[in-house]
Amino acid sequence: MFQLDGRMLAGQMKRVSGGVGRNIADALGRFGHDVCFLSAVGDDSNGDTIIKSLGHINTDKIVVANNQPTSWCVVFQDQHGDCMACIGDMECHKRISVDMIKKNIDALYQTPLVVIDGNICPETMEFVIGFCNEENIPVYFETTDIAVASKPFYSDMWKALSFMSPNLKELQEISKKLPEI
Repeated sequence: MFQLDGRMLAGQMKRVSGGVGRNIADALGRFGHDVCFLSAVGDDSNGDTIIKSLGHINTDKIVVANNQPTSWCVVFQDQHGDCMACIGDMECHKRISVDMIKKNIDALYQTPLVVIDGNICPETMEFVIGFCNEENIPVYFETTDIAVASKPFYSDMWKALSFMSPNLKELQEISKKLPEI
């Protein structure tokens, strides 16, 4: 592993636009689906890059947060490309609030599927899942990371999820939150 004693660690860096929500919206748009992306970015070059990278989908509902950096994540991978650790700043995701969703509720009425990821706050997640459950709109939950994968499982909101795709470590974390069967 790393020696954390102040030395520079040799490695290669690659910068890509990402975020699991952005990546899913991008892929669905490239497959020809009509996508409306509700999210938040900072008023910085990273936010501009993300919006420009999604020119083939509707980004009108993205909130540009003043005086806030776009969320970012540095992933440390081993020689096989497997994630060893991440460092990230996800504060901008707090802008994806219940109020923001309510202001854009028309977009949810018009969609055959809603995708949420684990980075949004539990209150927003619960609102979106509850709304979709009432309107019979399927919800795909992208677990995102072991630190946030179990958010819907702290209450009964997980019962209204239609799909999710955890990796093994995320699934193990989720299983710790499920009631005994």
